[in-house]
Amino acid sequence: KYLEIGVFEGRSSVYILENLQNAICHFVDPLQSYDEMTDSTGQDDFNKIYDNFTSNIKPFDSRATLHRKTSDSFFLNNTEKFDLIYIDGSHFGDDVYKDAINAFDSLNKKGFIIFDDFFWFFFDAVEENPLGGIFKFIVENNNHLKIKYVSNQLIIQKK
Repeated sequence: KYLEIGVFEGRSSVYILENLQNAICHFVDPLQSYDEMTDSTGQDDFNKIYDNFTSNIKPFDSRATLHRKTSDSFFLNNTEKFDLIYIDGSHFGDDVYKDAINAFDSLNKKGFIIFDDFFWFFFDAVEENPLGGIFKFIVENNNHLKIKYVSNQLIIQKK
């Protein structure tokens, strides 16, 4: 089982669906306009972005479910456990931290979390960027995870 937080038009979603052909995939994104996205991409027509996403994953409808809501709302009622979780939603440090905690709670033992944009710096204060939330999560959960890969993405595995 695969969970992706933040989908935009679904490029990484399609990659997973094409390459993990037995994966049941859940995609979480409210697909609504917000300052961070319009500031960084210049796009704000989220009806078009939603249409592009649904068109891109249509060939995989039997294995793909879109949850058009915030990650906080998704995790509030989630009972599923996942083997792989990709976090690329909000880039605010506090939001990334909450996504990390919730994702880790929903992760199977020996499962993986991939944090995208590990070295993404848009905000002046380090802690306001993804790195701030990820670092706080890693420090608090260091005994329960292994760091597997560090680049612009950080991959961890649950012990």
